[in-house]
Amino acid sequence: MLTDESELDIKLKALYTELNDLEHSMQAFIKDNAMKPQVKDFYERKLDEYDEKRKKLESDIKNVESRKAKQKSRRELLDTMIRQFEATETTITEFDEKLCRLMVNSITVNEDGSMIFEFCIGEKVEC
Repeated sequence: MLTDESELDIKLKALYTELNDLEHSMQAFIKDNAMKPQVKDFYERKLDEYDEKRKKLESDIKNVESRKAKQKSRRELLDTMIRQFEATETTITEFDEKLCRLMVNSITVNEDGSMIFEFCIGEKVEC
């Protein structure tokens, strides 16, 4: 779950498809205008709408790609940590402060005594 990128891949595919469809619609609109000129204000307003939609889609794509890159980085970090644990002959049977400092960025203790652990991979666990 922490490292599954499939949902982001599906979102990216949908965004790229939507961007491609938008570009085709815009090209068809420009071609139609070349064949039968439209009112200048309407034409410019419509092009502005296409441009705004394109900018929004490109921004959404950039955000999803950024989230995917972060997720991939987390996966690589987690895989490295797992390999290091597997290579170690030692079994951890008690609290290890060095290990905790490596894995945990912060611990927040709430007024009710519950705690929130923020791990170096970006995930938070409340207990």
